[in-house]
Amino acid sequence: MLLLDVSVQTSQVANKSRMLALAPSARSRLNTVYITAVFLGGRVGSWVYLSVGWGALCALIAGAGDH
Repeated sequence: MLLLDVSVQTSQVANKSRMLALAPSARSRLNTVYITAVFLGGRVGSWVYLSVGWGALCALIAGAGDH
């Protein structure tokens, strides 16, 4: 669990750093969009897991990561 948490935190810091470097003047808006997307992604993932199960969630994550 510790390794998973460190991995998620590291990827979020890296993603936010790259995103905020794109337009420094729009940091607040970009941060709002990023955090909203993370929240909605977590919400959709929770719904899929509770409604359909672990296999469907894994397929959703694999499909989202393919882009």
